[in-house]
Amino acid sequence: MISGLCLLPLVFDCSFSDSNAYQLLPLAEEFQIVEVKKKCEEFLLNKPGSMELLVTAQTYGLQQLLTKCIDKVRTKSFTELQKDPLYMCLEPENLIHILQLRVLDLEVLIEQNRMATSERDARVYGVICDLASDFGNFCTDCKSRRVSDTCYGCLKMFREKVKAKCEEAKVYRIHNPLFGRET
Repeated sequence: MISGLCLLPLVFDCSFSDSNAYQLLPLAEEFQIVEVKKKCEEFLLNKPGSMELLVTAQTYGLQQLLTKCIDKVRTKSFTELQKDPLYMCLEPENLIHILQLRVLDLEVLIEQNRMATSERDARVYGVICDLASDFGNFCTDCKSRRVSDTCYGCLKMFREKVKAKCEEAKVYRIHNPLFGRET
């Protein structure tokens, strides 16, 4: 059997690749060679986070790699996580951590959408209030300050005001990033 100390010169003299990092990790774990594990983790940290790396990190106790991979995997939906072939290999505490972070991300997104919706609703309400207040004008046909649905003059004036406000809303919508561009 190879002594753990025999691995040290090999590790520090070789250039790392996927195959030798994955071969050295079990040996470093078995012989408790911390420096070899650190070198393997440094190499693996340069790779993009994935479920495969997450399982490797949890298997060998590579905390930095575990954090990086959890941060990457948290962007997946729960359904996507469950469909991943390595899903069943996740340790329960890591799955809980991923799902907690996912919930936090979704709560932030919900709050952002709620604020954007509130702002949009306030603007729409403002337009409606403007329309209503604009009809404090005096109608020369029916001699009223309020819109009468039986008066042609009131309805014509109201129609013109609504058309003007709709045009304002279209211009606003085109130039506001909260709304999609109209085609």
